[in-house]
Amino acid sequence: MKHGMDWQTAREPLASLFYNRRHHIAKAQHAVERTRELFAKSLGYTQPQSQGDYAIAQHFCARMTPLPRR
Repeated sequence: MKHGMDWQTAREPLASLFYNRRHHIAKAQHAVERTRELFAKSLGYTQPQSQGDYAIAQHFCARMTPLPRR
């Protein structure tokens, strides 16, 4: 069973023709939130109300060592 976004909400609408189950996902959301909603609808669970933490830049910047001064 292939799940995906419907014709109106998919980034590439023609791709929706190949899904067995199509889900309406609001386009006004951040891409990560759209993916979270698609997973929730596809797997049949309630999407958490809290916004996802996708601060990947802070994660990697915190691990970086400073460059030596020239």
